[in-house]
Amino acid sequence: MPEKRSAIVTGSSRGIGEAIVRRLARDGYHVCVNDVSANQEGIDKLVKDLNSTHGDGSAIGVAADVTKSSEVEKMIEESVQKLGPLTIMIANAGIAKVKPILEVSDEDARQIFDVNYFGVWNCYTRAAKQMIKQGPVAEGTTGYKIIGCASIVAFKPFPILTDYSASKWAVRGLTQGFAMEMSKHKIQVNAYAPGIVGTAMWELIDQKLGEIEGRPIGETVKKYSQELTAMGRVSTPDDVARVVGGFLCGSDSDFVTGQTIVNTIVSAADLLVTLASYIGLSKVKMCMRRQCPTCDKATWVGCGQHIPMVMDSISESDWCTCNPKTVVDGKEYPPKMGQGKRSDAAKVGVGYED
Repeated sequence: MPEKRSAIVTGSSRGIGEAIVRRLARDGYHVCVNDVSANQEGIDKLVKDLNSTHGDGSAIGVAADVTKSSEVEKMIEESVQKLGPLTIMIANAGIAKVKPILEVSDEDARQIFDVNYFGVWNCYTRAAKQMIKQGPVAEGTTGYKIIGCASIVAFKPFPILTDYSASKWAVRGLTQGFAMEMSKHKIQVNAYAPGIVGTAMWELIDQKLGEIEGRPIGETVKKYSQELTAMGRVSTPDDVARVVGGFLCGSDSDFVTGQTIVNTIVSAADLLVTLASYIGLSKVKMCMRRQCPTCDKATWVGCGQHIPMVMDSISESDWCTCNPKTVVDGKEYPPKMGQGKRSDAAKVGVGYED
């Protein structure tokens, strides 16, 4: 019979971390619930519930500060002693401060990076050393997996979350590089990128943006979820847990490494535009990819980075000289800023203004 797998999930006394722990326990993992000592009551309550539901010894709780490598090492040591060899490490703990960037103090910025980046660094490096020390996984089980919490802001930052966004970009970069170095040890390293989730962090974002816009508490997140997500709702911690516990921790992801999985149905670019409007940025338009149907030459116009950016116009020089006019479905587009509908413009990648 295959050896039972064990997992550590940091920041797991509530929210997304709790949902991941519950999913893993349901799937038969021994789990180590972690959070800071200030949340000891939440740790104890969750551990008691898991052991009651899944049997004594299914879960343990360890209070530890992920910003301190010595505490991460002790947490791993205790988990291995009580639950068996470590097979999954999920660096889920993170914090956010919702402030305009010039109101963020040096201390604020250091705290964000201490938790969101160095906390992940500590978990990645210490878990990897433990896994390498343990040797190959038992036959009949999936391989070692190290997973970190990024965010959709790891792909496109949000205004008033600039330092938080930077820390999550760092997690995404660390995940890719770490995966490359750990591949020789048969350790997979991936990250997940939640979007608008019904957690305490988004309650804070809702409050702060509501103050800027003059919107009651709850209305900002409601507006985002209705306008910017295909399903018209805020995602739940369980939505994230299905991706992390169900896919990234399971055998279906055994050939996936170095990836940051965006488990949200919101467009980060659209959310950026909306947030930008709340803090007074103007002239937010989309750059477009233009492909000439005559010579098949494809270029990106307006940003140089292949992603939506602030731009004012597309000049005539941006158009291919092989064809003075672009014709698609009987519609002519002259060599200047397109004036058609958004859907028409998108067909050939011309610029547009609403």
